[in-house]
Amino acid sequence: MTGEAAVRALTERKLLTAYLAEVAVPIFYDLDGEGRAIGTGTLLDVGDRLLLITATHIFEGRDIEKFSSPWGRKAAPTGTWGTVRFLTTVSSDVWDVAIVEIEYPETIEAFRRNYRTLSLDQIAMPTSGATHILAGFPSELTNGTAEEINQTPFAYYTEMLEEHPSDTEFPNAAWDVFFRLDRDGELFTGEIHDMPALEGSSGCVIWELRDYDGPLWTPQRALRAIGVQRSAKTGHWFRASNWLAVVPLLAQFDRRAAAELAVALLGVERAEEWIRAAGYELPSDASETVT
Repeated sequence: MTGEAAVRALTERKLLTAYLAEVAVPIFYDLDGEGRAIGTGTLLDVGDRLLLITATHIFEGRDIEKFSSPWGRKAAPTGTWGTVRFLTTVSSDVWDVAIVEIEYPETIEAFRRNYRTLSLDQIAMPTSGATHILAGFPSELTNGTAEEINQTPFAYYTEMLEEHPSDTEFPNAAWDVFFRLDRDGELFTGEIHDMPALEGSSGCVIWELRDYDGPLWTPQRALRAIGVQRSAKTGHWFRASNWLAVVPLLAQFDRRAAAELAVALLGVERAEEWIRAAGYELPSDASETVT
């Protein structure tokens, strides 16, 4: 690698890790007066709505009013979400995704000020052989008090497994994506760290890093969101639901956005079949998005 190429690679790596840290939203739950890191979400812009995408299982048996997130990204105080509308799948067994619509104006303003949001054109189906990245906030890398939280973001670079592991429950070929999970991984600083338990990362986006040779490289152009993390077996694999699992829930908030996402993931013909099976029509002016 030439000196110029090395400098470019380093610059891209710094921009990439900064973006991944800014797009992930830590999720806390009040347990006996103490905030516990239980998940990670990603904010999705859909029209004038601000939706938080995460995993269903973090809500099971819990009170929605006790959920909160930091209103900043560095040693920031946490705040409850305020008024929300949320939808989860009936069970996390087969597909494990949830959508929370943030409705409280102060929470919306704080989230938009401190976190980056995801757009529909950044979402795709996973590609075999590509580099994939889990980026979240494991609870064991979190410290602080109930009033002020300090977290270390964790990035793990991996690749998709060609076959589903045999030691999994409720396998589903339509939704499930599995990735290699070793016993050590890389912090955003570049340091190698023993693999933390992924509790606290549940619901985080799994990213795919793609080649981009355009005039201006940006993380948004190089990354595609291809899954939502749901479970893990350290030293073996972690599991995600692909974004097809998000489409039926998204349709409850915005049918057009759900149709656009289905088309981006499947193409027009397959998306029409998918959406009609769900009980509604593809908008007549929907077009395929190239990702």
